[in-house]
Amino acid sequence: MIAANKPDVILLNYSSAGDVTVEPQDEDRFVISAQKAVEACQQHQRGEHAIKAFKQKFLKPLRSWCESHASKVRACYVPPPAGGFLEVYVLGRTRKYDFDLGREVSKFELKLSDGGWRVSVMQIPECPDESLRTHFNPDGAIEVYAQPKSAPDEGKE
Repeated sequence: MIAANKPDVILLNYSSAGDVTVEPQDEDRFVISAQKAVEACQQHQRGEHAIKAFKQKFLKPLRSWCESHASKVRACYVPPPAGGFLEVYVLGRTRKYDFDLGREVSKFELKLSDGGWRVSVMQIPECPDESLRTHFNPDGAIEVYAQPKSAPDEGKE
């Protein structure tokens, strides 16, 4: 049994028919709490919809783009968003900036932007994985695409 003098608690009465009524003095607070509960459910639903859209309309096309440019792309990362927009880092296969890949990256960034995404897509020349921190924080980043690095030929003369 709930004490009637608890000011933070909304008192409900349950009938044997399953109806719920609110104690008259708590009706306004109940409506506010119910609205918040409904908003939370709607926000959760929107959140699920947003995640599905992110997967289907952002990550999937990004991975497809990387696969279609596999001869020039070694990996692709999306770090956790900061500042209200997404950042995409495309790791090339050459140690120098690849201007042809740069043009393709720019076209793809424009396509994503036209699709409503606030995004910046940047090319990083090929570098060791431990050097990625100089460009972005890889902690929590999504590795959208990656090809294994070619191992140097050992034992060959």
